[in-house]
Amino acid sequence: MEFSCKIDDKIIFDCTELTLSAEKEKVFSDPDLTPTAAENNNLKLCKAKFNVPSTIFPAATPQEVIQGSNHLSQYLQLDEAARLDRTTEIFMAEYISKLNRYPRSIFCYTEPDFLDCARLSYWYYICLKNDNE
Repeated sequence: MEFSCKIDDKIIFDCTELTLSAEKEKVFSDPDLTPTAAENNNLKLCKAKFNVPSTIFPAATPQEVIQGSNHLSQYLQLDEAARLDRTTEIFMAEYISKLNRYPRSIFCYTEPDFLDCARLSYWYYICLKNDNE
């Protein structure tokens, strides 16, 4: 699936690694559901890259989203953290389904739902940081 959204030369989100089989088998492996830092303030999640300051919050960094995700998973404990990963996977699978049904040109105006999971992780980190100060 070839799809990305850029402003000037900055990637807002890039979904070029996404695929969806006809059988709708599991699209993501467990490592895909863990956020990882990428170049230029980008974060990789569910085989998609997105620019953190452009999509989460202007002062946000990929490391803060990752730390928030780790703290949130630890707080929720293993069973519930796995459910959080599955929620991210469900949001992304729905986004892939929309990409297959609608013209891709509309998706620069509609951000993927799975970004809400990354936002939750970032703001959880910020709340923890403020509590500790």
